[in-house]
Amino acid sequence: MSNIKKIKVGLLGLGRVAEHHKKYLKNNKYLKVVSCCDQDTQKLKIYSKFFKIKDFHKSINSFSKSKNFDLAIISTPSGFHSSHSGILLKNKKHVLVEKPASLRPNDHLKLSKYAKNKNLFYDVILQNRYNKAIVFLKKILDKKILGKILKINIRVNWSRNQAYYNDKWHGKWSLDGGVICQQAYHHIDILSNFFPSIKEIYAKKFNLSHKLQAEDTFIANCILEKNIVLNFEATTAIKPHDVEANVIVFGNKGFVEVGGVGMNKILNFHLNNNKDYNVKRYNQNFSTGYGVNHLKLFNEVGKKIINKNYKSIFNPKEIEQIIINIHNFYKASESKKIIKYKKNNIYKNLGINVKF
Repeated sequence: MSNIKKIKVGLLGLGRVAEHHKKYLKNNKYLKVVSCCDQDTQKLKIYSKFFKIKDFHKSINSFSKSKNFDLAIISTPSGFHSSHSGILLKNKKHVLVEKPASLRPNDHLKLSKYAKNKNLFYDVILQNRYNKAIVFLKKILDKKILGKILKINIRVNWSRNQAYYNDKWHGKWSLDGGVICQQAYHHIDILSNFFPSIKEIYAKKFNLSHKLQAEDTFIANCILEKNIVLNFEATTAIKPHDVEANVIVFGNKGFVEVGGVGMNKILNFHLNNNKDYNVKRYNQNFSTGYGVNHLKLFNEVGKKIINKNYKSIFNPKEIEQIIINIHNFYKASESKKIIKYKKNNIYKNLGINVKF
């Protein structure tokens, strides 16, 4: 292992999420942080000292032209994710970008196509796909162990204070959106890619306890293909801390409840046949909704690039489906009536149009 030549990494954006990333990047087996970029001089000093690096930048232009790193990990405000990815890809850098990959439909597909044509790695951080409980959920759905799916409940009851929304970008339509673009993004990923497509949506968005452009609370009732009923709710208004992020799936042969603070435990699992699946082995302890599986994702990315395997881990069409569903949710909340799901439903307030 010590003989492996590590992939050199540059960090773009040194905020809240990068702070969580850095403990998984320090002394990583496959990745070595050698460069960083942020407009905040103090953060540059802190990260330069932590990773013992001398290549640091205050602008993406100088950062993207650096010859010192091969892979950029992007943790800038959400509205810049697609444009910053484009800049770095055009400068022949591999890219791993925080969720959401983009706030507008088609951006991720365009960037994925560009990366493929240029033989570059490009993907989004979806660490919850590695949760043992989520892997188990996917397994029993693929094997149809629950039988015909009848109903799905998704609940995200998390906490953010007003200070979180008082910065320059959180909760702003152009740079972030609300709870369904940020905190509930992983849960909409599960909805979008583990279950049949949405047919009809009724939704409402509002602010229970914060002042922001977008919403701190979102509720939706949907009918999916095969007449599956979905109840969805997400909020950051809970006090004083994150409480739960749950997905409950009811079938005609039993049900499963994935819960915990970050979809990290099997809380309930019952089947008609009473077979023992020993579900406790799929439970993980999370202290926050960020979880603990960034390390698995970073390691897989590092190994892929070392082996010159630049195919994305996650299917770009699956990533695209997440943002299409988010736009449909917002369109439904705007219409104040039941709407038909459409791929071209665009919520005009969300995101910035980017030219590649």
